[in-house]
Amino acid sequence: MKRLFSSIFSLLAALLYSTAGQAEALPEYAMKAAFVYNFTLFTDWPSLPNNTLQICTLESNQLKQELDNFSKNQPHGAKLVIRKIYNLNEIKQCQALFLTEEDKQRIPEILEYLDGNPILTITDIQDLTSLGKVRLSV
Repeated sequence: MKRLFSSIFSLLAALLYSTAGQAEALPEYAMKAAFVYNFTLFTDWPSLPNNTLQICTLESNQLKQELDNFSKNQPHGAKLVIRKIYNLNEIKQCQALFLTEEDKQRIPEILEYLDGNPILTITDIQDLTSLGKVRLSV
């Protein structure tokens, strides 16, 4: 866990340093997508079904569109699939899930589907940090 936080801190510092000289800031969802993708790079996955890493979103079309920019990458040598989930039963097929404010009304139902499943859950929803989820604030 200490290694993960150290890696995340290094990643954040590098990102801040590399964007400091740019005149234009990244759009919010482009930055969030970059963080989500990079979180998957610093995660030790126990196994990836069919050597495929799936990053999933629910309601956010903007985030999915930005994540699609990473779809040609191969994190950990795996095929990267960006999916928008329409049926909560499909959550169990994801390795990473990003929840946005748009998902807030469905949180109790979503958490039931996440319970007991090893899914890296990242959110920008303030209230979920107390439940052990990674909160991303940009």
